[in-house]
Amino acid sequence: MPDTRPGVGRTADAGPGPDTPDRARLGQLADEQAALRRVATLVASGAQPAEVFGAVADELGRLIGVEATFVSRVDLSSADWPGASAADPSSERAEPEGT
Repeated sequence: MPDTRPGVGRTADAGPGPDTPDRARLGQLADEQAALRRVATLVASGAQPAEVFGAVADELGRLIGVEATFVSRVDLSSADWPGASAADPSSERAEPEGT
């Protein structure tokens, strides 16, 4: 299995000196690709949706530098959502069923 830890695939700095915007952007892209690879590997291994969505939230938090993230699910197939008609739960909606 390939090594997908953060920072893997980055090249070592050529030495001391200012970090140019191009180098910083390349580092950011490498981090994003590593995060995508870790999530894709989890999906390919057959992980449950809750585990995948949790991993996505964790990776996003790591990438944007926050301490907490969360993923929320909205079930639009329920008659309880704000756009549903109370009189006729089968009325047409603008959103596809279950989106």
